[in-house]
Amino acid sequence: MRQGARILAIPAAHHRFNYIHPFPDGNGRVSRLMSHAMGYFAGIDAHGLWSISRGLARGLKSRTEYKAMMDRADSPREGDFDGRGNLSRKALVEFTQWFLEVALDQVKFMSGLFEIDALARCLKVYVERSETLKPESGALLDAALMRGEIERGAAAHYGLARADCAARAQRHDCCGPARFDDTERSGVIAFPRRGARGAVSEALSADLMRRAVFYDRSVKEHCKFR
Repeated sequence: MRQGARILAIPAAHHRFNYIHPFPDGNGRVSRLMSHAMGYFAGIDAHGLWSISRGLARGLKSRTEYKAMMDRADSPREGDFDGRGNLSRKALVEFTQWFLEVALDQVKFMSGLFEIDALARCLKVYVERSETLKPESGALLDAALMRGEIERGAAAHYGLARADCAARAQRHDCCGPARFDDTERSGVIAFPRRGARGAVSEALSADLMRRAVFYDRSVKEHCKFR
């Protein structure tokens, strides 16, 4: 099965699984987990940086869209040219299109959060709300974000004394989500080399933690339709 077919199978399987309703409880949660796993298999999961569950909870224009579209896809066949089974093929196509539009909307939303300008703004908020970081740390973090790493000796250019930066960086309280690496002779300050997800989850804690709490509440309150 090619990637396009794998992607189209996700919304179709999502609805049909819920229609069969194999378990007394938890069918919606299992179907969302299954959709996530199928996205991984199709190569569109982006290492977990976006979630279809959030999109289903929020919809495109209303939080009631998911239930309405699922109910629409339950519709019986409308005539001899509307599929070959008991359910409407046309309704399933509509649900599939809506589901993929929701997925694309979530990808665009998360992509916007990871743009350089957005990251820089969130880092600024992170420093402003921190109780341990010096105000000058904002310029240092911004430079590390843009350049990848900053040599310890260059800290003076950002308002921090080299010795002070070295001592504080080793305690992780001058550079926040960035880390001090003394494996080289001069030492550098850089974000951890473990991918965008790990570094950003710390760098955006001031903003994304609020979003994460909202997302978790949304899923629990608005996705229990099945």
